Parts: sequence; structure tokens; C-alpha cells
Amino acid sequence: YRYECLPGTKLVDRLCPIKQVPFRGVNCSDAAGQQIEYGRIQDIIESAHPRVKYDDYMKAPYFNVLEKQRNRNGGIGVVQYWFDNPESLKVKYRFARDTGLLGVGPFAFYQVYTKLNPRKSQPMWSAFDAFIYAD
Repeated sequence: YRYECLPGTKLVDRLCPIKQVPFRGVNCSDAAGQQIEYGRIQDIIESAHPRVKYDDYMKAPYFNVLEKQRNRNGGIGVVQYWFDNPESLKVKYRFARDTGLLGVGPFAFYQVYTKLNPRKSQPMWSAFDAFIYAD
């Protein structure tokens, strides 16, 4: 997910305050952010070289970059990206296996496939092995 942080957010900040966007009567981060294809996330990491950090609780990777923002009329501001990668998915898939859940999968399968370079998406599909096979 791509979140445009409110003014005053710094590149090193962990928290990214976002515009409150209501969805069915409550503020919703999904409504405030945009889904981003995994291949696009990889492109941003390769070109901008952000410091990818991991959330302690979810083991999910995220990073901050400076980009043009829609909510600033194209002005530059901090944008925070949250995503899953093969390593974070393996942690979640092992948890699912160990707790007896009957299935796993990415949030949106179409977001995993990288059209321009299918080899980049292969490690995401291989992460399923953590659910299927015991270590």
C-alpha cells in the first residue's frame, strides 16, 4: 500500500499520519492509500534505495521515500509504502501452518505477478512452500 503522509512527516519517521478518509462511516487506511503491484515496489526500492524496515509485530516491510503527492497538488512529500515480500510471507505462512489454518494466499494474486519480469515474482510464489512443507 502507498500512503501519502501528512505535512511535517520526516523520512526517518516510523509513523505516517494520513488524511482521514471515511469508508462506511469510519476512517479507513485502505481508502486513504493505494494498492501497489509488487513489481512496482521492487522498482522503487531498486531506484530510490530506501531503507527498508520491518514492523516488529506483523514482520511486514515498509519504507519511506520522497515523492510527488496527489494531496499536495503534485508537491513533494513523504510517502510510506507497506508491502509483503517473500521473507514476510514465509513468516505468516509458517504461522498459518503451525496454528492449523487451512489455507493462505496473497491479498491479491494479480498484484504479485510482475508482467515485465516474471522472474522477479517467482520468490513470492515460492514462499508458499513455508505453508506446504515443514522446515
